[in-house]
Amino acid sequence: MLAVVVPTDCLLCQQELREACSASICPACWESVQPWRGPACSRCGLPFASLLAVESVDSLCGSCRQGEVEFDVARSYGLYTGNLRKAILHLKFYGREFLGYRLGALLARAWEALPEPDSALVTPVPLHPSRRRERGFNQAELLARGLVKRLRKEGSGLRFAAGCLQRVRATVP
Repeated sequence: MLAVVVPTDCLLCQQELREACSASICPACWESVQPWRGPACSRCGLPFASLLAVESVDSLCGSCRQGEVEFDVARSYGLYTGNLRKAILHLKFYGREFLGYRLGALLARAWEALPEPDSALVTPVPLHPSRRRERGFNQAELLARGLVKRLRKEGSGLRFAAGCLQRVRATVP
C-alpha cells in the first residue's frame, strides 16, 4: 500500500520498489551482497589474490607475518565492492541509519565462522566528537548493535558495551 501511495526506488539499483523491502533495498540487490568465500589471512581476514598464498607461511598476510597487527583475529563479511560498498556508503554518508542493523546482521555470518570464544564483548570504535556531531550517529555502533542482536537471537552469550573506548584524535576519514 505504501509503495502505491509513496513510490520509492531501491537505494542501490534505483529500480522502483514494488513491494515492501528491507531497508529500502530490493531483494535482488540484497541477494547480490555475498560473503567472501575465497582464501584470506587467518589472522586479519585480508583476502588473498591467490590460493597459493594460503599454502605458504601459516596462511598469514605480510603485515601479520611481520607482527604489525595487535589483535588476535578479525573478519569482514565481504569485499568492499559493488552493492555492499554502496550500502555501506549510504549508511555512513547519507544518514541511512537503518542499514546499520541490517549490515550488522550480515556481520553475524562472519562471526559465526570464527571459533566460539568463551565470552566476548563487542564494543564499537567511537567517532571523534566533531565527526559524531557532523554525522549525527556512529555507524560502527549501529553495526555492532545489529551483530549482537542477530547473535543473541541465535542464543549467543555475546555482550555489547558502548562507551568503553574514547577517540582522542580526529583522523582522516
